[in-house]
Amino acid sequence: MAEYASVFERLQTAEEELYASRHHFEHFIADKEEEIVRLRTMLEEARSARLVYDEGEAALLASDIVQRLHRTSANATEMSTGEWKKLQDAVQRLLPDFYKQAATLRKHLTDQEYMLLLLTRCQFSHYEIRTLMSTSAQRFTNLRTSVNRKLFDEQGARTLTQHIMDMPASLKV
Repeated sequence: MAEYASVFERLQTAEEELYASRHHFEHFIADKEEEIVRLRTMLEEARSARLVYDEGEAALLASDIVQRLHRTSANATEMSTGEWKKLQDAVQRLLPDFYKQAATLRKHLTDQEYMLLLLTRCQFSHYEIRTLMSTSAQRFTNLRTSVNRKLFDEQGARTLTQHIMDMPASLKV
């Protein structure tokens, strides 16, 4: 009988610990979801506050394809070939000077590096780009470092986004 009571007590303890763990985990997930929403709002506000925000860029960021790709990445889904083509068409139509410069640089870049260049210019977050390209965090960092070295003659990846946003003024190629 003592063994039964001991096992029963251990079972109750294990069930209570499981419930507490689930409860804490659910709160952790809810907190992180709220944080992500808050940070995305802050990011959008920062994008809106940019001093140089021409009509083409505004139209690109509001375009159906860019909005669809934001939803696609939020669902942890890779970008399709058709979506990639539509994004390139939108960049060509709405940011013709940037697209012309990017097309000229295309010969210096791999397919993934070129994709990274355009997605970065469309202001997708690092996580969104990694998701859309279906690449690991390490591969993503390696791609950013490679593009920064090839196009801007700089080591590392930290300055790449700003360089791309400033194109073509910052190019070293």
